Amino acid sequence: MKNDPQPADIRQLLSPDPPHRHEIHYTRLGRLLLISAIIFLLLFAGTSAAILWRIQNQAEERAVATVQGQAEIARQWLIDRLEALEALDPHWLTATANDPRALPQRWVGVDKAWHALRVIAVDGKTLTHIGPTQDLPARLAPPTTRDTLTTQPSLPLKGRDTWVVPMFYPATAEGMQTVGFFNLSAFEQLFRQLHPDGTGSLSLFSSDGILLLRHPAPEKLIGQDFSQGPLFSKTLAENDAGSNWAPQNTDGILRLVAYRKLENYPLVLTVGLEAEAILNRARNEILTAAAILLTVFLFTGVVVGLLIRQYRLAESSRRWLLDAEARLRDLATHDSLTECLNRRAILVEASNELHRYRRTRRPFSLLMIDIDNFKQLNDRYGHLVGDSILVGMATLCRDLLRPSDQIGRYGGEEFLVLLPETDAQTAAGVADRLRSAVAGLPFETGKEQVTITLSVGVAVATPDMQSLKPLIQSADAALYAAKEKGRDRVCLSVEAEPQVG
Repeated sequence: MKNDPQPADIRQLLSPDPPHRHEIHYTRLGRLLLISAIIFLLLFAGTSAAILWRIQNQAEERAVATVQGQAEIARQWLIDRLEALEALDPHWLTATANDPRALPQRWVGVDKAWHALRVIAVDGKTLTHIGPTQDLPARLAPPTTRDTLTTQPSLPLKGRDTWVVPMFYPATAEGMQTVGFFNLSAFEQLFRQLHPDGTGSLSLFSSDGILLLRHPAPEKLIGQDFSQGPLFSKTLAENDAGSNWAPQNTDGILRLVAYRKLENYPLVLTVGLEAEAILNRARNEILTAAAILLTVFLFTGVVVGLLIRQYRLAESSRRWLLDAEARLRDLATHDSLTECLNRRAILVEASNELHRYRRTRRPFSLLMIDIDNFKQLNDRYGHLVGDSILVGMATLCRDLLRPSDQIGRYGGEEFLVLLPETDAQTAAGVADRLRSAVAGLPFETGKEQVTITLSVGVAVATPDMQSLKPLIQSADAALYAAKEKGRDRVCLSVEAEPQVG
């Protein structure tokens, strides 16, 4: 018929949905995906903000805990040294001042924190003085509170090399009074222990606001009055201990400051962490967390699975390569018999230590050790016994040395020992300790037990040494001198005199 529908029209009529069904379906799907994406982004943003906010809070909480812990460590450190001063009897100090045998024991018993000790009379006249006297006044004016029961600080004094703070222990019935000169260098050492990265601050005030010691600080601040600052005018009036955020009066830098009044002492201690350092740590954690969240958002589970699998393969290969590299490095730098550094490696390390000495002028000593009569022992008992002697001697020496020290086989029965941060006398003591320990170590030969002795030459780096050769020659000459004087001894190159245990 003329009006019969064409095939296309028939398919349209037979379709259960209207002709725009797919357009409506894809539109709804697109809207759903868009809404889902928006919701997911909002949830992701909210979760990320919550995580980052939590990281920020945790960083601040850790900083508060850290600075309070540091303040407590510093408080106890200072109290220990004040109590050490108070334990000294001025009568005993005066009675034994001229006894040379008593001075070292008494000095060690006090502490390295004290620059000097003094016993004074009522008028401030010195009765006894122990320690350096340069730039210290001959007469001291005692504090007005001489009748108190606690140690009293005085204004700090500038010595030739460092600041010192006189600490006056209460006078005896006879008017004798012990005075300890507290050393700023000990305070600086405590600062480095609390703040290895060099940021932060450590301050000691008198209870009336006088700055006694501080690190770091310009010298002009020491002895200044900070009693009108917020710490003394407000904070300490409310609490004896605590922490707060405040720009410090000493340098104006914003810090998280922990403060402590020292019980039984008219002293106030503060420890500060710079706000910028705390924020940097938190910022690094936030960036790490943001990177992790972004990775989770971008990658699907399948991609993550593939990446994990690929990572495991790569990590396995990397570990294998690192292990192989470590084995090769060990073979290249260590003696296969004694497991000490080989000749090349110990010379490289010695050269590095010499360069460090030339740069820092920190002392550096070198020991050259030789097993006495080793060739005769080797010929008499065989190479296996000789090898066991080398291994036993090297192992014992390695166990007695510090982690920073190094030992290497220089050749045959000769060994080199590197002693950074060690002067000549200390190095000689280390050498004699090694010599004595090895002398008491028995070795089995299969028939009998034998003992060995060591000859040791000690050399110390000097500013004129431009290369390692003169240092080695100096140690070798000292070793030769030790053998010439009968073996089983230590000889210093600077003295050419043996140190016998």
